[in-house]
Amino acid sequence: MKPAALETDLNYLDEISGWLREYDHSLTRLTTRLIEIRRHLHSHPEPSGEEVETTNYIAELFRELGLKPVIKQDKIGLTVDFDLGVPTSNTPLVAIRADIDALRIPDEKKVSYSSQNPGVMHACGHDAHTTIVSRHRVGCIGDSRLCGRIQRSSSSNSAPLSTR
Repeated sequence: MKPAALETDLNYLDEISGWLREYDHSLTRLTTRLIEIRRHLHSHPEPSGEEVETTNYIAELFRELGLKPVIKQDKIGLTVDFDLGVPTSNTPLVAIRADIDALRIPDEKKVSYSSQNPGVMHACGHDAHTTIVSRHRVGCIGDSRLCGRIQRSSSSNSAPLSTR
């Protein structure tokens, strides 16, 4: 016969191992989805000022999470606000920005997710950064504004982030 304390510990370990299996399965699903998103963005690059399809794709990613993205009037770039928890009047708004444009460089990689747009590729990580931001809500606590910025940082046409 097992001592009561040992029985309790074993039951707890069974509960924890079930939770860990579920957590591991969730991480595997998330990792698979992140890879899918990044490869889609990488294979469909659009240069600065032409990111209409990229914007629509990102908006759909946010809709999958139950969010309501706002696409800019020129159909390039978006913002999405969300609250986690109950923000107070002095809760800061955190803006998270991701560039979504690609560079006019040929993609010479021979992989399944190479650029399908000749002469344009994501060569500086915007596809990866946007992928991370597209799933930001999964691990965020607080008040956030996610912004897809459309112009290269050196551009004089870059719009500042909106304020609340």
